[in-house]
Amino acid sequence: MPSPFPGMNPYLEQEDTWEDFHHNFPTRAQEALNRSVGANYLVKVEARVYIRAVCEAERRFFGRADVAMSTSSEPGSAAAVASIAAPVELILPEVEYVRDSWLEVRDRRDRRVITVIELLSPTDKKRGPDHGAYLSKRNILLGSDTSLVEIDLHRGGQRPALPPLPDCDYYALVSQYECRPRIGFWPIGLHDRLPLVPVPLAASDAAVSLDLQAVLDGAYDSAGYGIYLCRVARAAVVARRCRLGQAIRSASTLVDRRQVRPRPGLLPFLSVSAPHPPLTAADATRKRRGACASESSRSVIARRRRAPSWRNKTGTNRGRP
Repeated sequence: MPSPFPGMNPYLEQEDTWEDFHHNFPTRAQEALNRSVGANYLVKVEARVYIRAVCEAERRFFGRADVAMSTSSEPGSAAAVASIAAPVELILPEVEYVRDSWLEVRDRRDRRVITVIELLSPTDKKRGPDHGAYLSKRNILLGSDTSLVEIDLHRGGQRPALPPLPDCDYYALVSQYECRPRIGFWPIGLHDRLPLVPVPLAASDAAVSLDLQAVLDGAYDSAGYGIYLCRVARAAVVARRCRLGQAIRSASTLVDRRQVRPRPGLLPFLSVSAPHPPLTAADATRKRRGACASESSRSVIARRRRAPSWRNKTGTNRGRP
């Protein structure tokens, strides 16, 4: 099932979907780049897993234990062994596993990193240690001889402040080492198709293009996001229609009760109209006089049309009495 949106699908930004999409998008981009970079380059998906403590407000369920013990309520079970209390009791902090992945274009001969392709995640744009770690990595890349391609397909959060970025829903940024300090920027709207961006290679080779929309469509279809995202989208559409229907019914009730008098064109979607006030004697007289005048005018016009014409074909009035 293809995505119903021309560009980025905003439903992919949900928390339970983004993590999987953040893993699939670089994989599809790797497949697309491997077909165009040539034999002198390698495109690798690099990944790191970070373990961090979770605060009280962010704790959530991560899964079940591999091995667990529970008490048995069946009759005849073995007698419980008396527990031995420890002199000191410690509490392990709850931790969260954060998986970060990105693409690297390397030279096949010396394995030197030529370009890094980053797809920003919510943790990269949220104030905290992850945001600071990404900014440090970004500054190191911008200060080295490695090119950077930065893609942001998740709204919200705090974007990198340097350089100041224009206001837009999504964006793609390309910083080629040979062109610095100039940076290419592609602002993307919610209803815009994702653009083609250049991926820099070594100075001796021309950059290759990466179709972000094709990569997104490939990740969307291969992972089957439409199967379970369509239910969410359909529920949102149904809820929006219900709210609109309720607003229409409320407006209709107000009009019927004469609580409001709609101006012309104010409620074009309503099939009801405000009842007209009763006519006064003066209004009835003016209406009757207007009808009589209109009838008299129509009679005069009809008599003129029925009158014979005394002009002959030569234009003279011969034979006229």
